[in-house]
Amino acid sequence: MTVKRISALFICIVLILSLCACGDVSRVQVIDVPSQLYTQEDIRAAIEVIKSDFAQDWDHCSLLSIQYAGDELMTECYTDDTNEFESLPEMYDADEAIILYSAFYVSPAAEYDVENTLAVDTTYEYWKWILVRDKGGTWRHVDHGYG
Repeated sequence: MTVKRISALFICIVLILSLCACGDVSRVQVIDVPSQLYTQEDIRAAIEVIKSDFAQDWDHCSLLSIQYAGDELMTECYTDDTNEFESLPEMYDADEAIILYSAFYVSPAAEYDVENTLAVDTTYEYWKWILVRDKGGTWRHVDHGYG
């Protein structure tokens, strides 16, 4: 192959990849929230799972911020008999659950995405992400949304 053909092929690949829609996590602000229940490493691992999922599956969206929901909410999730999250780990056959909150923006380009169900040109705040794991294992993203 000649240098011209290789250059042309490279440019085509770059253009095709730039047209592929994906979630943007390049400017996300990770907000540190102290915890007595989880180590910062545990929290960061959960955040990385969501960042990865967001980048792969949230076309035309930009993740703006993400943080651990806090020990108070998690304690309620495990101790309050009226709380819908009491049995979260059991629902997903896991030992532990963690909840993160985020904010993200849906760009106007999402209007033309037939799979989009979100309001375009809108920022969503306090979006909840639920992850579970077996004790000391890897976090799994199992649900998300408002609630």
